[in-house]
Amino acid sequence: MRSSWFTPQSRYDWGVVFSIKGENILSESKAIDSSPGFGPAEATHRGQRNILPYIGATVFGLGLIGGGLFTLLSLGVAFDDLGAGVFGLVCFGGLSLICLVGLIGMIVWATRTKVRTVSIHPEGIVDISGQKEVVLRWEDVKEMYYAVTQHKSYGVNTYRSHSYTVVSYAGDKLVYGNGFSDIEKIGEALASRITATLLPKIIERIQSGETVAFGKLGMNRQGIVKGSQTVPWDEIEEVKLRQGFISIRKQGKWFNWTGIAVSNTPNVFVFLSLADRMVGLE
Repeated sequence: MRSSWFTPQSRYDWGVVFSIKGENILSESKAIDSSPGFGPAEATHRGQRNILPYIGATVFGLGLIGGGLFTLLSLGVAFDDLGAGVFGLVCFGGLSLICLVGLIGMIVWATRTKVRTVSIHPEGIVDISGQKEVVLRWEDVKEMYYAVTQHKSYGVNTYRSHSYTVVSYAGDKLVYGNGFSDIEKIGEALASRITATLLPKIIERIQSGETVAFGKLGMNRQGIVKGSQTVPWDEIEEVKLRQGFISIRKQGKWFNWTGIAVSNTPNVFVFLSLADRMVGLE
């Protein structure tokens, strides 16, 4: 029996599946001050600092130094050639002034840019970005989207970027991507908690005879539904994410029957867990 606590990337990545325990989502979890109504955080993840203001400050700083040196040289030239000296003073003095203003702007930008943090609690998420704080309980989550992009350089695979979008019933939208160095661990925690919260309710709906929608796909007691077509459960051996699409294994062969991208399917990890239950893999 396979655990419903799963690593999202493993279900996408050519079917290599491994489990993580629900009671120990992140081994390096540490308690922090609890938010209102929340217990201590199991883990806190900090986004990467924006390096653009630092790059800008370096460029403007070098420009200021260079402009200042040439301004001084123009001052010396003015004693021999007034016209050339004045021209140099105006040009390089103006450049120095622009660089000074730019440097001050970059410093202000750097000091005002706050690192985004997200805390995973047993009760929900606390997302802090600058002065904005979003507190979202797991039961308030309506759906989560997952997307993975394979990046290439000159035809060679270089790296993958992962994105998780959490949407609440109230309309709040939290997007987590490669701005976090440990995005995969954030994804594991989100998928585990949200699946555990949504799964019992959806099972009840299916048992009552309802067809539950997952974007363009549906699932009921008879099978997986797409439009007017249904693949019966007794024909399905396994459902998995393969190369960015939801694929079905029938008679030992994989088929991209749905033709639907993972990124367009809400609650895709709930969908997979349900499919495992229906075909007897859990």
